[in-house]
Amino acid sequence: MGKDHPYVYYPEMFISNIDGLLAVKKVLKQKKADYDNRLFLTGWSQGAGAALSAHKYIQQNYAEDFSVVATSGLSGPYNFSHFAETFLERRKENIDALPIFSWGLYSLNKFSTLRRPTDQIYTYPVYDQFASILTPSKKPDEVFSDYFLNHWTNGSDIALTKALMDNSFHQGWKPVGKVFLHHGDADELVPSYNTEDAYKGLTAAGGDVKKYMYPGGGHASELGNFISNTLNEFNLLK
Repeated sequence: MGKDHPYVYYPEMFISNIDGLLAVKKVLKQKKADYDNRLFLTGWSQGAGAALSAHKYIQQNYAEDFSVVATSGLSGPYNFSHFAETFLERRKENIDALPIFSWGLYSLNKFSTLRRPTDQIYTYPVYDQFASILTPSKKPDEVFSDYFLNHWTNGSDIALTKALMDNSFHQGWKPVGKVFLHHGDADELVPSYNTEDAYKGLTAAGGDVKKYMYPGGGHASELGNFISNTLNEFNLLK
């Protein structure tokens, strides 16, 4: 209670993820239970991004503790930089999901190295994550300050650009193990270019990546197909 959740800021989320995994491993060892170090990671939406970023962090920093066999994600914001920039293209439009996006920006600012006073970012008082969600409008131009948006638009906010890139996991690393990327091509909340970008970027790095694109699928409509296909793929790897 009273603590902000690092919503879609994956470096901070990973701290909880790895702490939980290490704690489970410790308990299993204490109980002398049979286990191995293999991991199968999966998630939807924010969870898909958390799973893919955890895949990267684990193989880079905890390879002696865990071995990621496969990761499977549905509708994840893997290219967070590209995802965030879509706001700039629609800054004068009504965006129904703007409260969620505002929360993501608040989280990025708080948990990354940015940590700017919120009155430099927002047009209204924002003291915590709940205030960031209670936006007074669905138009980015009326929620975020001109100073913030203009410096972001003209590319002069280098620190913000770096923070967004550091929170993206669609390229620049080769996954050890398999990656399964699922997305509905009509997803309006997390556009399917996130999966397309991740598929291209991780494949180019030499990763073993398989893409499931569901025609006409929205953000939540393909959960059943995702679960079924993920279980089938994971069972083949046991």
